[in-house]
Amino acid sequence: MLAQDKMLVRCSGRRVPALINTRGAHVLSSRRCQTVKMLPIRALPKPTGDVINEDDSAVLIDLEQRFKMADIDGSGRIDRAELKVLLESVQGGLAYPLMVAEGWLPDDALDRAMEKYDIDKSGDIDFDEFKQLVYDGMLLEGAIQEYEDAFNAVDDSGNGSIGATELSQLFKNLGTPLSLERVAEVFMRYDKDESGQIEFGEFLSMFQDQLLDLKKVQAWLASRGEEAWAWGGAASSLLQTVEGNVSVIFTAEELEEALSNNPEKLVVVFCGLTWCRPCKGVGKPYEKLAATYAKSAVFLKLFGNANAGCKQLFKAFKIRSTPSFLYFRAGELIGSSTGANKIRLETNLRSHLLQDGLPEPLYELEPVETAPAAATATI
Repeated sequence: MLAQDKMLVRCSGRRVPALINTRGAHVLSSRRCQTVKMLPIRALPKPTGDVINEDDSAVLIDLEQRFKMADIDGSGRIDRAELKVLLESVQGGLAYPLMVAEGWLPDDALDRAMEKYDIDKSGDIDFDEFKQLVYDGMLLEGAIQEYEDAFNAVDDSGNGSIGATELSQLFKNLGTPLSLERVAEVFMRYDKDESGQIEFGEFLSMFQDQLLDLKKVQAWLASRGEEAWAWGGAASSLLQTVEGNVSVIFTAEELEEALSNNPEKLVVVFCGLTWCRPCKGVGKPYEKLAATYAKSAVFLKLFGNANAGCKQLFKAFKIRSTPSFLYFRAGELIGSSTGANKIRLETNLRSHLLQDGLPEPLYELEPVETAPAAATATI
């Protein structure tokens, strides 16, 4: 990527933001346009109380400059289309990356911003409403290169997107580990195209919603140096699995990849729902089983309410209650079980494993026929 500098482009008396590269090629070009150097970006102090301190004239000048840049048509207000461009900007509204033309901000995020900050319900944003938007941290403050560096670091497989395992590892590294249910909920909110992967624009939305903090991510990157967690997959892989861990899947392609990559191992798929209480109850025992039987099996988790693809998989495998467990070997479905009883779960798991070299049971096993009935949730 070419080094970039911040500029203003003045067109027909109006100033609109642009990025230029060091060779001077403008993103916006016109014979009637004149480039003007901008002042260095200055971090805006946030108010300490409910009332914004407007005595700082330097802050007001900075805010006014940003507002005029966002008000592309010069109407004195920011309409919906201009707000979308503003929220897709970086460096606090002072730089607009090339990808803005693709429009990464989802419509529901734009709707939420309009609902929250259009206080007078005029259909646009005036200067006072804009100030509150800025102070609430709605604008991405980092440079585009900083977000790209963070994205590339989290995308440890190098496939150009972030999978559930990579995202889960990120939050763990940041000191805020997520449950598998929470990982699924994050994907349900941000994976807008339901690809089972987080692309760059979806990643930016996490910072805009303050689910992720750029400074904390950068601190983690600095602390890890050149080290990276090893998952051992190919760069083209959609599914990143770590031996002994449970991997969340969202697509049939990820399931097929897990089966094709592990022809000699048992592949177990936990079919659940994010709101299912019995599923949550057996979640931790399932994770312990994954660690105990790591050498013999691969453990996956599929949430049937995560996206349309997950619902289709539930339908294809005729999942009628949760939790349900599917057992695959050599790409073929060889068995299934239901219920949240951890003893029965381990008993069924061991019955599908090759008996040579099995570890000691994690729980005190009981014969399947005498095990108590287990709780399930009907879909």
